[in-house]
Amino acid sequence: MGLVTLYLVWYVLCAALLATIGRESSVPPTWRDPDIPAGAEVVSVGEECGNGGCWGAIKIRPADGQSVRDLAGEMGLGPDSSLSYGWRPTNPASVSVFLPYGHRGERGLLTVGVSY
Repeated sequence: MGLVTLYLVWYVLCAALLATIGRESSVPPTWRDPDIPAGAEVVSVGEECGNGGCWGAIKIRPADGQSVRDLAGEMGLGPDSSLSYGWRPTNPASVSVFLPYGHRGERGLLTVGVSY
């Protein structure tokens, strides 16, 4: 029981730290990025900001013969969907993976946003 209590205290301290020093512009670290399906290629990883905050932006080229829409579907993403996943003992904030508003698959690339 002592280990569980210690873990809960650690988790609460990490969450409190994120709440106090986290900013609207905080972007999850790249190790929290979603898994990319086989055959797809990450073209760039960066940061974008807009009204209400910032997010990590990953541009992905689909596998040969796959459309941007099919790649998004394989990743579980659609025009009005987002995936929330995971927390880690050192980073209790959940991460959302989403298609940025107005995403149209520019130049055959899928842009995926990652934010807290």
